[in-house]
Amino acid sequence: MEIIGKDTKATPCVATIGSFDGVHQGHQYLIGKVVSQARQRGLDSVVVTFPNHPLQVLRPDFVPQMLSISEEKTELLLATDIDKIALVTFTPALSQLSAFEFMQTVLCQQLQVRVLIIGYDNHFGHDRKGY
Repeated sequence: MEIIGKDTKATPCVATIGSFDGVHQGHQYLIGKVVSQARQRGLDSVVVTFPNHPLQVLRPDFVPQMLSISEEKTELLLATDIDKIALVTFTPALSQLSAFEFMQTVLCQQLQVRVLIIGYDNHFGHDRKGY
């Protein structure tokens, strides 16, 4: 298992993205799909997540009730079959990107995501107007 940070070179991958608080059964199912698709395609499997919760940036006065802190979440993800974890710090600038801009700059260019698998209720991009 490798943790991808700013100074780590990413390789082409199949990925999923989310806060993954608690890494519950639904998350584990999704991660299993990512791992399966990655192995079929000969690519790395990656969970893209945030060390800080997006709501802490979008609504600083709101303190979300977390099932697991960042370190615990990383440990729970390490227990899965995923190859890598990409930790993307959620910032005000990141929150302003449209879904397309986020996919182009962060997912495609920085993390080299070739296939993205997300849950039915996942949305990203400025004001969650994207995918």
